[in-house]
Amino acid sequence: MKALASPGPMVAVDIGGTKTALLVTGGADGSARRTERIPTRPEEGPHPLFARIADTVDALLGPGAERADVRSAGLVCPGIVTETGVLFAPHTPGWEELRVRRAATALFPRATITVMNDVKAAALAEAREGRLAGVGHGIYLNVGTGLSCALVVGGTVLTGENGAAGEIGYQVLDPADPGVREDRAPLEEAFSGAALTALARARTGEEDATAGTAFELAATEAGFGAEIDDRLGRFAAAVANLAIAFDPARIVVGGGMARHDEVFTALAAALERLVPFPPTLLRSRTYDDAALTGALIAAREALSPGP
Repeated sequence: MKALASPGPMVAVDIGGTKTALLVTGGADGSARRTERIPTRPEEGPHPLFARIADTVDALLGPGAERADVRSAGLVCPGIVTETGVLFAPHTPGWEELRVRRAATALFPRATITVMNDVKAAALAEAREGRLAGVGHGIYLNVGTGLSCALVVGGTVLTGENGAAGEIGYQVLDPADPGVREDRAPLEEAFSGAALTALARARTGEEDATAGTAFELAATEAGFGAEIDDRLGRFAAAVANLAIAFDPARIVVGGGMARHDEVFTALAAALERLVPFPPTLLRSRTYDDAALTGALIAAREALSPGP
């Protein structure tokens, strides 16, 4: 990688459905990292969030530095990022008409700006520094609040013609299912952190119930357990079909749901049973930090493209 001519602070921002993670480096080599997490508060819309991002970066930069000094910034978020708005991001309403690059440029007026999808950023982190490094064909599978994946070939994260490669949450489970044209995501609605959280809250009536609560209930209530098993089985079969089509050497699973042994075990069993050449299945080492790391890598590589 080429050396940078004039090192300066770099900023990485990972906007999620519930929290936003920020990272500021003290130089172009990524040293002296300072991080912070703030609530996203999606119900407020994007503009109050960007104001909080500005305040947080100011605090992380510290005395003697300001946002105008930032040399490169990488910002990642859910959905498909276009020049006119963010598409297919139901957990961050109000972003449909947000011009993310323009908003980021307003925060960092002299910086090289990189914007990308959060799951693809996580895949970039795995391809450069994680468990997809050196893998010819790999998949990063994110099972968090939402459901998505990214395909990696020779270290390159595939985007697809419209930036929508890997949006498996929109896969249909039955031809009669309502799909993306009805603003639905059938596979994500069947199995994801948001889907299991909704089930747990409906079952318990408790607003603080989580996806973990759903697994706890499934272990003690036979009927509910059967429903969770059915949803998990359909999700695992969908991932097996993806592996059959793409023939990866390795699948790395990240996101909060990857911590649950039930998810990993079901995926491993489906891949072994259904895929002609079963890929190696591994958990991400970074879980929640993969997209933030990817945002920093994207910011760094934007300054120094090529060997």
